[in-house]
Amino acid sequence: MQIGKAVNEKIPTEGKEIIHAVNEYFFMPDAEEFVHRCFPDKPEWQLLRTTITKEQFIEMPFCQPPFFDYKLKLVSKPNCVLNSKDGKCSISLKGALTENMMMAFDLYFSEKESGTSFPSGVPTDKYVAVLQQKGYVVFNVRVPHPGVYKMDIYGVCQGDLLWLCSFKFVCKNSNHDIKPFPCSPDIGFGPNVITRFAGLISESHCDGFITFNNRRQTEVNLTMVTQMQVQTKLVHHATNSQQLKDCVSHRKIGNQLCILLAIRHKGEYGLQIYSKRKEDKDFQNACNYLLESTEVEKKQRTYEVFFFDISNFYAFLRVLYHLK
Repeated sequence: MQIGKAVNEKIPTEGKEIIHAVNEYFFMPDAEEFVHRCFPDKPEWQLLRTTITKEQFIEMPFCQPPFFDYKLKLVSKPNCVLNSKDGKCSISLKGALTENMMMAFDLYFSEKESGTSFPSGVPTDKYVAVLQQKGYVVFNVRVPHPGVYKMDIYGVCQGDLLWLCSFKFVCKNSNHDIKPFPCSPDIGFGPNVITRFAGLISESHCDGFITFNNRRQTEVNLTMVTQMQVQTKLVHHATNSQQLKDCVSHRKIGNQLCILLAIRHKGEYGLQIYSKRKEDKDFQNACNYLLESTEVEKKQRTYEVFFFDISNFYAFLRVLYHLK
């Protein structure tokens, strides 16, 4: 397993070794949490004010003890099986402790349940984006091939890899025009604990997704808490980064870092920010943003609408005159 990467292989079912260990979570667990794992034969032993049915239990997301230890909540659809719409799925998590936690995932393709093999040569790692958005951690998944997928989500906290939850994606009809994300950075999109550790604090954009009008330049501003060198890079899934180097620039004014974006073509891009402090040997990826450059239609001015209406009025009178 690689952090923040997808795996285009079938779900492993053989060769696993069972290791027995003591888990204190199961000593007097909270009833509302424990019901995610066990369904008693008698409803009263759920120990809940409002009991759930067996059908509801089967549909509940498969959450592990660390999910509750870190006070996480699922704010997207609360089902363990998600049906993709046009090859797209989304999972959103929220929790106060996610600010100090990196997110990771494994994405598997089930050949047995899908009844087909996954096409070779498809860069599956670029079809999943992990974004920081409005206090949520969002996993946006684009399924490039119809079939059944399994996704395991992990949290990386203080060097420990914690299994949080798992989901199944069912994609019956994938969109043939679906495009991969510009990149799939290990640290995801948006300012996070890695950004702060690198000595950068976002001032203008705290979310990992930025949308803007391609007719205007856009600024991304950050504060540098220490002296550092900075590199910026713009990426696109089908365009070489060298061709985009004139679309991004940056300048430092005191402890302020200003990144200027001048993207004239609409589409989806990735902004990668690298930093290097005095004690660092190499540049490190400190922050990334997922960009969407849109083209806004030109609105008619008031006088243009007025003359358009007048011309239509005279045209109507000419038609009426000929009818007489």
